[in-house]
Amino acid sequence: MNQGDRSAAISALGEIGSPSALPALQALASTGENPMLRSLAASAIRQIGLLEGDAIGKLLGAIGDNSDWIQDDWILAQLHRRWNDRIATRVNELLLANPPLSRGLRLRITALLAAKHEVNSTTMNTLALASEREDHWLAVAAASGGD
Repeated sequence: MNQGDRSAAISALGEIGSPSALPALQALASTGENPMLRSLAASAIRQIGLLEGDAIGKLLGAIGDNSDWIQDDWILAQLHRRWNDRIATRVNELLLANPPLSRGLRLRITALLAAKHEVNSTTMNTLALASEREDHWLAVAAASGGD
């Protein structure tokens, strides 16, 4: 198996999040000779860890923190699958956080909230009054339900 295939397989194991993959990933992360594959294995282990125990709390805490190369798109997809009021409240709070999230992440979070019809009025008002044109656009898009 070439390096590209191995990279894809390791990444897929992390995205699937199956704890049964942990022994192989841990062995690769600790003893693999290829630094890139070791890094991918460590990221996959972190992804699996995010899905264990209080997955919602861990996923919410990991948004915007790509120190482990965990992609925000993957985190938001996991939250979408587990959606509840706690998630809706927290992601609305994240849009208002200081320091602010990156523009791309704000857009993806707003799209998720709009799709779930969970953009709260405080978030809408803050985005609408924001000096950045993109934030105002996000408020308009969220108010229309993302249509």
